[in-house]
Amino acid sequence: ENNNDDRPPADSILMELHKAAPDDIAAFEQQHQAISLKPGNIIAGRFEVLGQLGAGGMGAVYLVTDKQLQEKRALKVMLPALVDNPAAHKRFLNEIRVLQRLSHDAVVRVHDLGVDEERKLQFFTMEYIEGETLHRKLANAGGTFSPKEVIEITIELCEALEYAHDKTIHRDLKPANIMTDEEGRLRVLDFGLAKLMTTNHMTMTNAVMG
Repeated sequence: ENNNDDRPPADSILMELHKAAPDDIAAFEQQHQAISLKPGNIIAGRFEVLGQLGAGGMGAVYLVTDKQLQEKRALKVMLPALVDNPAAHKRFLNEIRVLQRLSHDAVVRVHDLGVDEERKLQFFTMEYIEGETLHRKLANAGGTFSPKEVIEITIELCEALEYAHDKTIHRDLKPANIMTDEEGRLRVLDFGLAKLMTTNHMTMTNAVMG
């Protein structure tokens, strides 16, 4: 949630859901429109939006400045369908509490959980990572890593998973959810969040939303 400029915006995601029914796509688009923010918007009186980093099945991610701490953060706004469903919302809150307790160099840290009362938005903030996803890095490398790189990535990833699996599971592990920071260290995004979608009443025909 972070410097993921290779993550597709909401309209690109909709184009990929070519098997979804038109009504489902329209509903999904309406959900994302409800959480659309612009640069300069102030969230919860504290976070100033600088731009969108990405969008997906759970919401949209924005680069923001924490005006209290004068630091950049990644802010994830949840889709209304997730917040409005009592079972999904309860699971969301419980999972965020778990994620706030994760402290590992290879796991992106979750900070604040909050609500923007004016916009009726539920959000949480994470540390902002300067770097690139493995998806982008692999594309830049021509689609192939060297055996040495594969081993190094696998070891770092397994260490992060071993630590985190004492508290939660990922369930959406893919190159777009793994970053390398400016120092080349591996960082895993969105730990535990994919399973929140299992209690979400928003569904799509023949579409995967995690």
